[in-house]
Amino acid sequence: DRMRRKAWDLDRDLAWDTPIDVDKPLLPLAQVDRVFPGLAYDEQLVLSQLFGLVAAQIFSDAEQFLNKTREQLWGHFERFFAGHPALLELGTQFFDEERKHAEMFRRYITAWLVARGLDVERFFAEQPRFSESWQHRVILRNAARGGLAFWWIVLLAEEESPLIYRYLEEAPDDIEPLYLQIHRKHFEEEARHATSAYTAMAYLADGMMGWRSAWRRRADVVLS
Repeated sequence: DRMRRKAWDLDRDLAWDTPIDVDKPLLPLAQVDRVFPGLAYDEQLVLSQLFGLVAAQIFSDAEQFLNKTREQLWGHFERFFAGHPALLELGTQFFDEERKHAEMFRRYITAWLVARGLDVERFFAEQPRFSESWQHRVILRNAARGGLAFWWIVLLAEEESPLIYRYLEEAPDDIEPLYLQIHRKHFEEEARHATSAYTAMAYLADGMMGWRSAWRRRADVVLS
């Protein structure tokens, strides 16, 4: 309940009515320069905006993947975590927030492309989607039998948010304001449920006994 009270609202708590500043970077130019030294300012800006949109799309797709997994496997999760109702409630909150994050990033990308006069449908049509891939189907099968591969992916995805946000905070005044705000909001909630994947994996792993369980845990790491 406390986590839900602290949750921010997608429509009310972000400055969607503020015009996008398409002349500002989305990722710090210093980071671009470290990877591509010697570029002119205009070239750095283009790469910053391109990589910033790609990062936002990756977050959106990853969080759509999480909720597509939830939609298909929630019955299994209820069975696996029946002995730990608090963890099941935490999972409900976690997935609800991830759905909100996916929509937030998608909404920002759309607003930025519209501000630049670019084709929104074409951009999204050309992006790869893990949530619609054969790899996702493999993860679904693993998760349905109580495997850990899905939770390893959740853990890896959750670790990326603080990393991106840390880079943005190196030069907050230089970053497009709404882009910085959506990552700040994202970071707030990711930090609150940072232990969700660890807790779920520990609970499931406790139910795996003997040498077969050790083999399964190693296989799940490789699979993820």
